[in-house]
Amino acid sequence: MKKGVSKMSLLEVRKLEKAYGEKKVLSEVSFQINPGEVVGLIGRNGAGKTTILKSISGLMSYNSGNILYKGKDIGKQPELIRDFGILIECAFLDYISAYDNLKVQGWASSGKLDQDLYMRMDEVLRLVDLYEVRKKKTKAYSFGMKQRLGLAQAILTGKGFLMLDEPFIGLDPVGKEVVKTAIIQKAKEENLGILFSSHDLPDVADICDRVIMLENGYCTAVNSPRLRAKYAIVLKNILPDNLFLLIPQGIESDESRKILFLNDQGKSSGDEAIDINVLLRFLVQHEIAVDRITFGDETLKQMFNGEEK
Repeated sequence: MKKGVSKMSLLEVRKLEKAYGEKKVLSEVSFQINPGEVVGLIGRNGAGKTTILKSISGLMSYNSGNILYKGKDIGKQPELIRDFGILIECAFLDYISAYDNLKVQGWASSGKLDQDLYMRMDEVLRLVDLYEVRKKKTKAYSFGMKQRLGLAQAILTGKGFLMLDEPFIGLDPVGKEVVKTAIIQKAKEENLGILFSSHDLPDVADICDRVIMLENGYCTAVNSPRLRAKYAIVLKNILPDNLFLLIPQGIESDESRKILFLNDQGKSSGDEAIDINVLLRFLVQHEIAVDRITFGDETLKQMFNGEEK
């Protein structure tokens, strides 16, 4: 069975539109995010990524469309946003410690200070590798440390959904690995849905289940990256239903039915693995034209640069 997006969405954006006067920033943007799924939002500067995040988080109004969380409209029930952990613009009280900043945030979110909150604070500080410096005032933190503290705040307050704007910016390689591990752990172990924006394509390909591509305010693609050390066979045309059903079991496809994926050994998943030569013979036999074969994150870069249509 080919992997696709579950119909049971955690968050759903429907035909979202935003304009400043005559300038339209978002045009009928639609996508969904499922529990336990990490989704990357990519696009050039000005494509609308931060506008989407701020619209979902209630920091910005939008002209039309709907944003649903667990099937309920956030526009009509803004209190639903209390379930969200949000990292868009890091803001801390510089004159107190990182630990006390989390305490203030936790109290503001839950309305109480109890043992459970303190345990979760210790947990998230360890998760982002700041536990040993938790008593240090945040004014002494580097930019990267503040980014990780911002992630800790989002994780602490997020009950079902995390939203992160450029979480890797300003991080060194070690810091990036810490953040990526934390994101994956929270999504997979606690079944959180996570949406984040980034310009760092290798990091997007490294941890995302899917990517949403924005271009000039439009959602131009919603694809699975599945590109880390994998082969991607890019077809010249979208596969129609009758040919899509003939693709051998274990071969994964993106949602556009235009890209087929194999692992780094050029083989499919499953007990009866199909290698790349068998697949190519199958495509030739059924007169399915191949445009090119790529490896690693090359396809994601091509999509970002507007070469994938």
